[in-house]
Amino acid sequence: MASRNTGFTFTLIGGLTAVALWAWWPSPDNPMGRVTRGLDLAGGAQLVYRIRVEELPEDQRSIVLAQAAEVVQKRLGILSEAKVVKHGSDRLLVQMPSADQQAVEDLKGQIRKSGRLEFRMVIDERSDRPELYRRAVKNREKSLPPPPGTRWYAVIGDTGVKDEVLVDDRVDMTGADINPQRISVTHDEQFRNAVSLEFTPAGAEAMDRIARKAFPTRQRMAIILNDVRALPTEEERKRDANAPGRILEQGICYSAPAIQAEHFGGKAQISGQFTQKELADLIGVFQAGSLPAPLELERQMQAGPSLGEDQMAKGIRSCLWGAGLVIAFMMAYYLLPGAVAAFALVLNLVLLLGIMGGLGATLTLPGMAGIVLTLGMAVDANVLIFERIREELAAGKAIAQAIPAGYDRAFITILDSNLTTIISAAVLYAMGSEQVQGFAVTLSLGLVASLFTAIVVTRAVFDLALGKGWMRGFRTLRILPETAIDFVRPAPWCMACSAILIAGGLFHLFAIQGRDMLAVDFTGGRIVQLRFAAGQRIQDVRARVARILTEGGYPEGADAQVQSLVPAGGLDAGAPRDFQIITRNLDLDQDRVRELARKALGPALKAAPSEIPGVVPG
Repeated sequence: MASRNTGFTFTLIGGLTAVALWAWWPSPDNPMGRVTRGLDLAGGAQLVYRIRVEELPEDQRSIVLAQAAEVVQKRLGILSEAKVVKHGSDRLLVQMPSADQQAVEDLKGQIRKSGRLEFRMVIDERSDRPELYRRAVKNREKSLPPPPGTRWYAVIGDTGVKDEVLVDDRVDMTGADINPQRISVTHDEQFRNAVSLEFTPAGAEAMDRIARKAFPTRQRMAIILNDVRALPTEEERKRDANAPGRILEQGICYSAPAIQAEHFGGKAQISGQFTQKELADLIGVFQAGSLPAPLELERQMQAGPSLGEDQMAKGIRSCLWGAGLVIAFMMAYYLLPGAVAAFALVLNLVLLLGIMGGLGATLTLPGMAGIVLTLGMAVDANVLIFERIREELAAGKAIAQAIPAGYDRAFITILDSNLTTIISAAVLYAMGSEQVQGFAVTLSLGLVASLFTAIVVTRAVFDLALGKGWMRGFRTLRILPETAIDFVRPAPWCMACSAILIAGGLFHLFAIQGRDMLAVDFTGGRIVQLRFAAGQRIQDVRARVARILTEGGYPEGADAQVQSLVPAGGLDAGAPRDFQIITRNLDLDQDRVRELARKALGPALKAAPSEIPGVVPG
């Protein structure tokens, strides 16, 4: 009979499967369920932001643009396939896959936050400038603005605005004085959600310097978040190298506590009536850092898939064929054990999609190929196990001893092969961009799922079959007879051939193909927009664009991406009229492309194609 351990294992498998199905939640109308499809499969929102860099010297604008792109990408998270690329000299292009209107609004709100944390002194009767406070109060009674260099802030409390304070525009400390690795969730004395901060050594010194001055009168300090400031002018920078710039838009005052000590020990706390989402957003903004310059939403569109329906169908079909052939081979060659391995593969897919749905990860076409690769690695583990079991049976062991021995002997080999891949994924996570980090996380989770199904699930099925007396043998096909080939003897020749092939491949990669093999994500390129007088099928536009670019002397025309564009807030009736062409050719002559487009598409075009400033690598 089956052991109690087998019963516990099946309970664990059933529980994990139920949780995975809930997280995935597929349906006939939406087989991907809660798994978000990427820009290549489903399109998404497209936002163009302009960065206010007019007051900066020319040589600093590219640096600020790169910093802004990095901060925005960090805020989007490592499991999101949202793209953030530099767009011309002063713009960012943000594309978010499969986004509904609420998700887009949340994204815009997250990007809009400046992420600027400021500590500024409150001016009141207890401050060193009480006369300035009295003048501000009189001005407010007369509906006049406060004295220059000050402004009123509402302090947000448990039930809304609980106080209003006059705050000095001078910044005493900023988020740069906080250690981003030492930010955590905690609770204050009233058990409200709070964010615990730890200052850098310089920040701790500055805080204590402020406290020594403010403590005798218990002066209050305002904690201001998300003030939008203009970049300091040249004159302001000459007066003060650390000038913060004028305030364009007020943020929020989360707290204005009185200074209660002369020494803070390098720590502080922001508390309030935060929801869990607000708390997560707040921590995310702090950890991502401050935007180096204000952002301004210039345009919002809904972009269609970057792949055509035919390309998506081919890619999905190839993935299904690959997985199907693997399962068919296992069942044909290993018979009943192969059917057990096929069941484990299907369960592996369910668990992986459940993990992706639960984590909010995004599935792209390369990601689907990665899933097939994960399934192949899981099959590799089963092949090793089955071959070890056959060796144990050939050595004269009974089936009840051969199966545990086969799993024990194959385990270390399977662990080594998967561990090396996980190490590679860890390197990708540590050194890669956010998109690469998302791939690394998904790959690692897929490997963990494959280890679980290939080792734990199949072993549990075999243990159950043995315990019930259903399994009396381990019948499989054997195509090749027993061999006695010395595979180690020709190792030097094989290593030499491998070295030659690797060297030849690297030479071809860098010396011959070079930049031609890189996609627009690496090389940058240009975007040309087209508007038609009537709706068009994207397949027709994609085919015609590829043809006119190729015939016009641009061989990469067949690789150009064509996306449909729909104004934000609703879909066009019928087929889309606006499209954009993304090509990696930075040397593309826009006037020539416009002329080619007019010749091939002129009767259908409503206006001449417009070229958007070149997209450069993000």
